[in-house]
Amino acid sequence: AARIRRRVTETVDRALVEKEIWFVATGADESGMSGMRAFLEANADDLADALIINIENVGAGTVAFVTEEGAMRTYRSDRRLVTQAKRTVRENDLLVKGHTGKRFETSATPALARRFKAMSVMAFDINGRIPNWRWHTDTAENVTAATVEQAAAFVTALVRDL
Repeated sequence: AARIRRRVTETVDRALVEKEIWFVATGADESGMSGMRAFLEANADDLADALIINIENVGAGTVAFVTEEGAMRTYRSDRRLVTQAKRTVRENDLLVKGHTGKRFETSATPALARRFKAMSVMAFDINGRIPNWRWHTDTAENVTAATVEQAAAFVTALVRDL
């Protein structure tokens, strides 16, 4: 989030400056997404027309936009965000693909369940798994700078294109 915030605010880019962008760190993922739930409840009116891009687990692997997610029930990501993500990838020649997340929930899942317009951006390994997820290897030493930069470049281009 810090790298994307810097990228958005360091230079004057009309496509970005004219958009209202919130950078939110909800926390409390492992306790039933209670941080995101509290954020949505507290800001529901302001978020009614918002597009929510959830950046999660982009420390290693290959960046992807998640087309659907959910462990118990599957929620489709917002159609506008997915369509624009595909277009942004194509027009910017980025190595980012769509990925189905039917086996897991992210901070976007509570938003999707409440019918907010949301989509997650994550990174996956060659087998479609989240590298180091919920494992003792999930440490700062195992973060790949190139993956973080790829996520920042993709999200910045996506926001610019929206």
